[in-house]
Amino acid sequence: MTTTQAGSGTQLESVGAGHCSSGQIYSSSAWELGRTSVGVKGFDTPEYEAWVQEAWAKCVAKDAGAKYVSVWTDAGYRCYTATACDPNGASSTRSWESVQVGNAMQLESVGEGSCSSGQIYSSSAWELGRTSVGVKGFDTPEYEAATLNV
Repeated sequence: MTTTQAGSGTQLESVGAGHCSSGQIYSSSAWELGRTSVGVKGFDTPEYEAWVQEAWAKCVAKDAGAKYVSVWTDAGYRCYTATACDPNGASSTRSWESVQVGNAMQLESVGEGSCSSGQIYSSSAWELGRTSVGVKGFDTPEYEAATLNV
């Protein structure tokens, strides 16, 4: 089974190839999650995984009751609130469901800046990401993904 971490103790598991057939609450156009210059990306690429994570975050922001997300290899996605997803088998998309991971640690912000004492490690710049991605805001999926790897 294919899985990806979505943050805040949530893991996404693939429910199969294709998009869900019912319960759609949102449908994006192609390239909403990425630039066309990046090109179509395979399911096993870091770019596609980032699209899955970003799509899930956007779906939950649109409706906290979101249960499934379908993400295309051309950076498009759809959100669903259906109680079940029966993917249609299309080869250019995969559908995902959220699964709560038991006993997951949740990080909460205690403010901006760094702690003034008790430091046990100091990373170098870009240790958690590639410089080519650039600086990201605190509310982006890339920043959330980096904090999960701590």
